[in-house]
Amino acid sequence: MSEGYRSGLSEDEVEELARKVMAVICREWPRSRPRLDSSVVYARLLVEGVDPPDYAMHDALNRLDGWFITPYLGRRSDDQIRVHGGMSLRGLNTDLCDEV
Repeated sequence: MSEGYRSGLSEDEVEELARKVMAVICREWPRSRPRLDSSVVYARLLVEGVDPPDYAMHDALNRLDGWFITPYLGRRSDDQIRVHGGMSLRGLNTDLCDEV
């Protein structure tokens, strides 16, 4: 994962956004697996009235990395990383979906 991008959100705010991201991923995963793009998650959050600031999606997805999702950054532009995290999610620990 790329380090150094920071949204300026507090740890608690990143945690709250990560839970919202997690809930969206759990809802979207059955339709989109084996891969879900973070742009889809971002668009769903906007529909739900959540408008994350720059780099917030990246921070939230990094928070979920390893224990909930397996992200893949690949070749993404800085704008994609800034807006929606710029990740493709290729793995999901569905056991944790019951917690959101």
